[in-house]
Amino acid sequence: MTRFVLSRMRIEIATISMLGLGKRGIATSCRAVLLPRFGGPEVLEYHDNVAVPDLKPNQVLVRARAVSINPLDTRMRSGYGRSIFEPLLPLILGRDISGEVAAVGNSVKSLTVGQEVFGALHPTTVRGTYTDYAILAEDELAPKPGSLSHVEASAIPFASLTAWRALKSTARIREGQRVLVIGGGGAVGFSAIQLAVAAGCHVSTTCGGESISRILAAGAEQAVDYTTEDAEIALKGHFDAVLDTIGVPDMERTGISLLKRGHYMTLQGEAASVTDRYGLAIGLPMATAILLKKQIQYRYSHGIAAGSGSESTEAAAGSVKLTEWVRTGSPGSSAVDLSSFAAASVLKGRDVVDLAKHYGRCYSELSKARLSMLVVATSGTGYILGSGSAIDYMGLCCTCAGTMMVAASASTLNQVFEVKNDAMMNRTKKRPLPSGRISIPHAVTWASSTGILGSALLASKTNMLAAGLGASNLVLYAFVYTPLKQIHPINTWVGAIVGAIPPLLGWAAASGQVSLNGMLLPAALYFWQLPHFMALAYLCRKDYADGGFRMFSLADASGQRTAAVALRNCLYLLPLGYLAYDWGLTSGWFCLESTLLALAISGTAISFYLNRTTKDARRMFHASLLYLPVFMSGLLIHRVTESEQQMTIENTTKIVEISSSLETTEETREEKRMKQSGGNGQRRPPVAYASVAPFPFLPAPSYATS
Repeated sequence: MTRFVLSRMRIEIATISMLGLGKRGIATSCRAVLLPRFGGPEVLEYHDNVAVPDLKPNQVLVRARAVSINPLDTRMRSGYGRSIFEPLLPLILGRDISGEVAAVGNSVKSLTVGQEVFGALHPTTVRGTYTDYAILAEDELAPKPGSLSHVEASAIPFASLTAWRALKSTARIREGQRVLVIGGGGAVGFSAIQLAVAAGCHVSTTCGGESISRILAAGAEQAVDYTTEDAEIALKGHFDAVLDTIGVPDMERTGISLLKRGHYMTLQGEAASVTDRYGLAIGLPMATAILLKKQIQYRYSHGIAAGSGSESTEAAAGSVKLTEWVRTGSPGSSAVDLSSFAAASVLKGRDVVDLAKHYGRCYSELSKARLSMLVVATSGTGYILGSGSAIDYMGLCCTCAGTMMVAASASTLNQVFEVKNDAMMNRTKKRPLPSGRISIPHAVTWASSTGILGSALLASKTNMLAAGLGASNLVLYAFVYTPLKQIHPINTWVGAIVGAIPPLLGWAAASGQVSLNGMLLPAALYFWQLPHFMALAYLCRKDYADGGFRMFSLADASGQRTAAVALRNCLYLLPLGYLAYDWGLTSGWFCLESTLLALAISGTAISFYLNRTTKDARRMFHASLLYLPVFMSGLLIHRVTESEQQMTIENTTKIVEISSSLETTEETREEKRMKQSGGNGQRRPPVAYASVAPFPFLPAPSYATS
């Protein structure tokens, strides 16, 4: 059996030099070790003057005293994750750090400048810890215990968090259970042993001979030297959870055979290696399929929940928080405060049905199902308005289904890009990605599949115009609006455009064109979204600040400008009812109803503008929630179809014809009367006739006969 032992090297930064100082003594440049290309240790380059980025509100600048080298760092240096990281070169490697707080962002409350801290970065971070000054989020750090040196503290976070997520978040180990750790001599394995022992579990492990005494001292009941013994024979009984830090096929078979019913977890995930081999487009679906196949296979045959805990996806921001969990001694101490970690919601159940329910919930949350249903409702309304007299219900269903899939894809990509931000916000930290219930590659695969299928459905069952609008809206939302949220407050206006496109998509799907009439509902969506989101941004200012988002309300301390924008756009809703009637889309009743509805939401906006309180903002938010469904319902109820419009035109024509006929009859009667009463019977010229009645005091004109 090939010997594979996870090793963990530690290096200490002996001297720290500040090469550049900005305002108030904050470092603007520092030394760093960069990875300009993939390869052996010789590709690493030392640089004296690397820029230090500005801090976001929730970030902390840490002056490094010691960092550690993880197996993940060496694998990334050699090209692991190449398909993801190559476009981002040069990188700064490193996950763990121990040092002192040099500066804090505006929203950081728990840490202060000069405080000794330790922590770990998210594995996908491109600016790591191999630098004098590293940047971490507030919840990626914890105060360093005084009993630990910086070197010791730097060896703890990343490996321990990996072990924690495997045993506590995924397997949910309990007192009295039997736990097997394959590869207990490595950093993750040794941390897992201590965590399991502290939880009251009976722990067995496989390791190299040189690690046996250390592992037994940490509390393991059995340690098998896999270089001299057959682990499957030496290990007695079955286990409730198996953590495999090795990941080779022989060890996987051993772990599965020794697991009676529970969780088998491996650190060697399929995603990065398969993606590197086949590329993102093919590799991600393949990796997801492999993982799902194993999960279903093991559940069906053994009742086992199989999971990948690849170090490239571990320690997702927000899923756990580092706290002072080592109470005494050194990293080898078994005294661990388990209550200091926040456990994430994970896969439950023991059969395929539970697996389907788990992923169903995850997909629903990734797709933001309620928001996507609202998007579908606006698209469906647009389709009906653009259908004319006869509605193609099959086309309507295909339009709604395609819109739903495209919206789900856009929402999922939004969460993929904002996973670290979501982890910092109370409102979003329990979503599937920050909570660790689903992996990023899996989410990307879901987004890619739904986006492609949705666009294809719109193209094949409606028309290319609708498909183009759907695909362009996906790109606008995921790749323009999403990054803008962290760059500039204009993101709200871009988001309003995104929300206005679905009803236009529905109109185009039904009519095959974009016309002036089709712009009315998109205009309503655009103007409606601004007061809706201004109210939301005002109510969630702290959350948005913690997440690092640049919302309009954050730059408006008084709230006056936020309220003014909301009020102005509420007033823009007033003429829409008249336009719908004037353009022949609805009857006159909708004009009245829409005006009253716009006045109602404008009233809440005026109240918010005058008072600028949370209560008024919430009232306006609730009014906006009521406005849109009532407005769209009114459009559908009072919609005037083409046949009704034609009937109205025909009736008008008949009325005109009858009126003309009556006028002709009256003229004929007048001519007869004139012949009977007037001399030679000549009809008076109209101008002469007109001069008689208004001015009776004038002499009657005489008419010459020809």
